[in-house]
Amino acid sequence: MMTLSVTKMFSPFPDFSDNLTIHSVFASGFNLLDCSGKIIWVSSSNDAGYPASLGVGLERERNYALPILSLIKAGDTVEVEVGETTTLRFDTSAALTINDSTREESTLLPTDLVVSNPTYEIAIADALTRSTSEQPNDYPRVTATIAGHVRQAIRAAIQDNLSECSLALRQVIGLGFGLTPSGDDTVIGALAYTRLFASNAYRCLAAAVSQLVDRTTSISASYLTLSSQGYFSHHISRALRGFCGDPSSTALTDLFAMGHSSGEDTARGILLAHQTTHP
Repeated sequence: MMTLSVTKMFSPFPDFSDNLTIHSVFASGFNLLDCSGKIIWVSSSNDAGYPASLGVGLERERNYALPILSLIKAGDTVEVEVGETTTLRFDTSAALTINDSTREESTLLPTDLVVSNPTYEIAIADALTRSTSEQPNDYPRVTATIAGHVRQAIRAAIQDNLSECSLALRQVIGLGFGLTPSGDDTVIGALAYTRLFASNAYRCLAAAVSQLVDRTTSISASYLTLSSQGYFSHHISRALRGFCGDPSSTALTDLFAMGHSSGEDTARGILLAHQTTHP
C-alpha cells in the first residue's frame, strides 16, 4: 500500500462526509470532486495553494512528482474513512492520510486595503509584455475582446449596476481556451483585486459572477464560485501584495506559471481592475 501524507490543507476545506471522485488528472497533480460539488486540487509543493487544495510532499524538493499519479484515472471513486486520521483510499493500492500534523491555511482575502504602491502596475504590464507562453493564433484577439467586456463590468460594478455588470460578464464567462477559459481567469483576477482594494465593486462583481457560473466548465465554475466568496490562491494573493508596497521578487513569476495561460490571464484581470478603479 502506497501511503502519502497530506501536509497542508488550503481552505475552504473539502467535505469528507461522503466519498470523493477523481475529476481529472494532470502531470503535476489531480482534481478531486467532493459531495458538495467543490473541486479540490491535490499536488506537490510546486502547485499547492489553489483556493481549495491539498498539498502533499511539501517538505520535498520543488517539482516533486506525486508517485500516485501513475495509479489513478479520472472517474475513480475515492473512499473516505474518518477516524483518528482521515484516510482517502483509492481504487488502487494507494492512500492519502490527513492527521493532526496537517497544517491548515485559509485562502480568504481581506477587504478594504489601501493601494500604497500604484506604480506596481508597471511591473505587471511589463510581465504581460514579456510573456513568452505559446498561445493560439487568435489569443490576442480573444483577450482584447475579454478585456473590453471586463472593463465594462468593473465600471458597472463601481456604480453598483448589477444588470449592466452581469450583461458585460455574460460575454466573458466561458470564453477562451482550456479547462479554465481565459475569460474566467481574467474575471478571477478582477475579483481578487477588487476584493482587496475596491470592496463595493467586488460585491457587485461577485453577485454577477454567481449568476453565471453555469456557463463554463466545472473546474472553472468551482474557482469562480470560490472567488465570489473571497477565496483565492496564494499565487494571486502574493502577486497582489505589490500594490501594498510589499512586492516579492518571485510573485509574478509564480503567478504566470499557473496553468498554460491562467496566470497570464489572471494578471491581465488584476491590471484591468487596478486601472479602472484607480485611473
